[in-house]
Amino acid sequence: MIEVSVLLPVRNAAATLPEALESLSRQETLGKELEILIADDGSTDGSPIIATDWCRRDPRFRVLPLPPRGLVQTLNTALAQARGNYIARMDADDVCAPDRLQRQLRHMKRHLTVDVTGTGVRLIAANGGTPGMNSYLAWQNRQVIHKAMERSLLVECPLTH
Repeated sequence: MIEVSVLLPVRNAAATLPEALESLSRQETLGKELEILIADDGSTDGSPIIATDWCRRDPRFRVLPLPPRGLVQTLNTALAQARGNYIARMDADDVCAPDRLQRQLRHMKRHLTVDVTGTGVRLIAANGGTPGMNSYLAWQNRQVIHKAMERSLLVECPLTH
């Protein structure tokens, strides 16, 4: 039984994809209960080769080669292919902590009235990021109370995937 399906949309992400996939491969606590759907949105760089290589090494990874249709269509296609009881999201330029999915799953199972859960974020850019990005991430990380998140919907999506 697959407990968590991670939707990972990819388009020309060869520079960052290996590190993202490596971080997902370290989600060992879920073992075979995890699947990672690499939804390739018509990449023209080495992304499909990198993704296919990961699938050969780790059966939890699956590539969905798709024509270029954009993020929403790509995610909807991946969602339709997902077999997990829970859905997680990650971008191809992100890295997740080894216990991210296990902690989020544990939270969801302990709080059955919760439909969505997120996580704090930290910028890992070599240059430290722009002041605007740092301010945005600080705002994102303050979005922890449901009522505040509802109000924040008028500004931006308050949930970091």
